Amino acid sequence: MRQQRVMAVLALKKMQEDEVAAGGYVDHELEAAFEEIHGTVERGTDEKHFYNVPTLPKFQVVPQYSTPEELKRLLPKFMTREEEAVREEKELVKQFTANIKYNLRITAPGLNRLGRYKHPAKRYGRRHVIHHIACRFSPRHPPHSAPVLATSSTT
Repeated sequence: MRQQRVMAVLALKKMQEDEVAAGGYVDHELEAAFEEIHGTVERGTDEKHFYNVPTLPKFQVVPQYSTPEELKRLLPKFMTREEEAVREEKELVKQFTANIKYNLRITAPGLNRLGRYKHPAKRYGRRHVIHHIACRFSPRHPPHSAPVLATSSTT
């Protein structure tokens, strides 16, 4: 079972506890009914991250009569797909942890997450319409104009 799945379940349970502590209602009968209707499925068994990115061969110029010790020092360390998968899995867990902390408002709790209302910028000057010249004289395509794309600063 992957670590992210366990972290997600624990985060959901924490959200459920917070809802109950805040005076909310959690319908446990609904959860039991869903489980009875749909059953339980073994999920996450033998889950594993696979690193399967096609790569091009990498070449490096080295002196002709290099000893194995010199080659080991000159060439980058070769990583198997399993080692790459382990390295990438650590990064995925790190990102997932950061995202869950942000979503649960553990990180930056005072941050305004709704955004802000933005007013459109005022347009000054004359408006210019841009015409598509390539199709203007074609009988199949009548002349048309694009929406306003630019404004001039003069009035």
